[in-house]
Amino acid sequence: MDRLAAEGRGGQASDQRMSRMADLRFRVGFAIAFAVAFATSDSMCISDEVAFVPALERFARHNQVDSFDVGRLLITELGCTHCHLSDAEMLAPKAAPSLSGVGLRLNASWVRDYVARPHDVHPGTTMPDMLGELNAQQRENIANDIAAFLATQRQDFPEIKASGTTPVVFEFWKRGRIPEGQSLYHTVGCIACHEPDANFRVSGSPRSSIDEIIDQLDDDELEDLGLADAARPYPSVPHSNLAAKYTLQGLTFFLLEPDRYHPGSRMPNLKLTPEEAADLASYLIDSHKDREKGDAESRNNSVSADVASGRQAMQQFRCLACHRVGGLRLEHAASELPRLDQLRHDEPAGCLHVGNAEGVSYSLDDFQCDAIVSAIASTDTNLDMTRADHLQHRLMQLNCFACHVRDELGGIGRGRKDFFHSVGDIDLGDEGRLPPPLTGAGRKIKPGWLTKVLTGNKADIRPHMRIRMPRFHSDLVSDLTQWLVEVDGPRELPLTVADDSKPAKREVIEAGRELMDIGCIQCHSFDGFAMPGVVGVDLVGIADRVNRDWFMAFLRDPASLKQRTRMPNFFAAGKTQNSELLGGNPDRQIAAMWAYLQDVPKHSLPQKLQESRSQSYELVPDDRPILLRTFMDTAGTHAIAVGNPQGIHYAFDAEQVRLSTAWRGKFLDAQGTWFVRFAPPAVPLGSQLIDFPIGNVFAAMDDGVEIGHDVFAVSAQQPRFDGYRLDADGIPTFLYRVGEISVEDRTVAAKDDASLQRTWRLSVPKHTSRRIAFSPLAGVNVEDIGDDRFVNEAGLQAKIHGLSAVDATITSGPIPAADDHQRVHFLIQVTSPMTLRVDYSW
Repeated sequence: MDRLAAEGRGGQASDQRMSRMADLRFRVGFAIAFAVAFATSDSMCISDEVAFVPALERFARHNQVDSFDVGRLLITELGCTHCHLSDAEMLAPKAAPSLSGVGLRLNASWVRDYVARPHDVHPGTTMPDMLGELNAQQRENIANDIAAFLATQRQDFPEIKASGTTPVVFEFWKRGRIPEGQSLYHTVGCIACHEPDANFRVSGSPRSSIDEIIDQLDDDELEDLGLADAARPYPSVPHSNLAAKYTLQGLTFFLLEPDRYHPGSRMPNLKLTPEEAADLASYLIDSHKDREKGDAESRNNSVSADVASGRQAMQQFRCLACHRVGGLRLEHAASELPRLDQLRHDEPAGCLHVGNAEGVSYSLDDFQCDAIVSAIASTDTNLDMTRADHLQHRLMQLNCFACHVRDELGGIGRGRKDFFHSVGDIDLGDEGRLPPPLTGAGRKIKPGWLTKVLTGNKADIRPHMRIRMPRFHSDLVSDLTQWLVEVDGPRELPLTVADDSKPAKREVIEAGRELMDIGCIQCHSFDGFAMPGVVGVDLVGIADRVNRDWFMAFLRDPASLKQRTRMPNFFAAGKTQNSELLGGNPDRQIAAMWAYLQDVPKHSLPQKLQESRSQSYELVPDDRPILLRTFMDTAGTHAIAVGNPQGIHYAFDAEQVRLSTAWRGKFLDAQGTWFVRFAPPAVPLGSQLIDFPIGNVFAAMDDGVEIGHDVFAVSAQQPRFDGYRLDADGIPTFLYRVGEISVEDRTVAAKDDASLQRTWRLSVPKHTSRRIAFSPLAGVNVEDIGDDRFVNEAGLQAKIHGLSAVDATITSGPIPAADDHQRVHFLIQVTSPMTLRVDYSW
């Protein structure tokens, strides 16, 4: 019983409070000691899978958040005040899912099982067990009746209308693509809360300096340096078995508009298109199929039971205290039950006691129960919470800390950061791929813009980020803007500012425009116009988004307001880089920059940006081939792009030593490659792009060794690139070695038949003989179409010269790019210089 004397906030509770909390242990009916005494009874055992509330699991169990605060959070997330009323505004209950139309969204068999055994069917659920100590048969009968009644609740899904930018195909929910859905799940923000797929391959992301430090420290060192919280992994919000729970159409429409079906849902709206929602739903259902139990009949969308009895059971077991369905209302008002702070203490069991026959049973552990007791013990102070209390409470409710850091609490966890990239994988640091911090947000952001951001009202200003700022229902975030402004409030900022009560003079605005060229245009766009490769935040509208005082202070010393920012300090030590403008006064110059940015569309663009727009850097190979060393999505960071006068171009990956991409029409724009330090991958200007299979074309083979897919993998026998040479016509020949075999690889564009004629000259040291495997084509499916031609599923054809198709073998097996790839290959004995030729067409 010692635990009944739980500590209050800060651990400094008075004897009176401790006594009150001991009494509350009985008054609220938790009866933990009672449960322990009867631990051998199945009906009394507390489930190992407790109700999951993210802020509790991530912060409270590690003493980062006061259990008093988490107790209030649990009261709202468990919906306690749906039944036990409270005047405390902060304890308003989370709205439960709407059950109107549920018959088309959820599978009735899942509903039946969930009602009967909620904590088993969905571990971590915050829904209580409503059926008390009923025996197994009684539970099954009532659950069947409720599921049958809910199956009759059918409501047409809303019509999704197409627009010029969002096409909607007929029955789009049936056209989901699992690979695209998997990619969305791991990039747009789902895994900030949910568990990543262990089988999903993610390429490396730039590591921050602090992550690199953490990787090198042990637990004791992390604790000593105060980095234990940053290094600690945190549990994920658990999914139910989505394949058993949802119909495909139901999950697709839920992902499109979560708050339509669950008004209090902590699942935000990720602003998916109908196509994306279908892709994501297909992936989620497919990824949960292996969790299905029972045969197909047990997973169908019908149950046999009494609908009228189910309707009555919804009343009897108080389901309608939280849920809304059709026109039903709970016959017994909450006012008939004890208020939260007036619960009876003479009952040995209550709502949170497992197996309670009269109430409902939650699955909670001692830590959670103690937190709730702490909160109820202080219901009097709940009526007078500070704005800071309200703000943190709401941020924990919505799990904003899963993505954002505020006052060193929260943010994307270390184990999840690698999944989030910038568009084009441009190295913009964590600022370019992770959500911005919320520390000081109320000081920085204007209230009107902050409201737009939270409600998703055309407020996306970070096109360089793959992760998305979601949209929340206005009811959930209507107070957040005011609270952030009040809590952060005006704070003394390290600056002096020029008076801008009068309109800026023309010369001041022009000076601000000129100052944009000192560095702003290298990272930011202006009214949609940018230097090549620039993908940062557009500065147009910044005066409507950001408070002027914050802007002035930030330019004077960026790092003082935003830790680890990549924004350079152009006014270090209070000195300007341009002493000619406005007398070299930093404050006047910063004020001039603000004056210019207040109405950029009205003023001229920065000079360098105008000059860039007036020039064309399209490379046109008129008379001879053009080579451009750049980086591209398929050819990587060591790409050599070759443009041919015949209008057929290709890119060679000098790192993986392979032909990677070919296209027809225009070649490339070189502006980003030549002038922009962090340019995005170069994109072909033409059309009819075709990607060549990854992996090696050649593999050195020992005598007697059987060939397999692994010998052609990227990681196997990586050829050594030795550069290239140009002939008199400017055509390159790429030089590399495969073991002791020297390779000269030359590709010529043939205009007559629009193909690429590729030849390899192989040679070995004198008086030696080497065995080599040659694989000119691979794909998901490779077919022999006759006349020594092979074709893959992408339509890439390979016409073989000098070798007979009868000597070729097509094998199947996994390689790094995909499963069940097929590859055509020949085994060749090289004893003297020899030439191979393949014509590629598509």
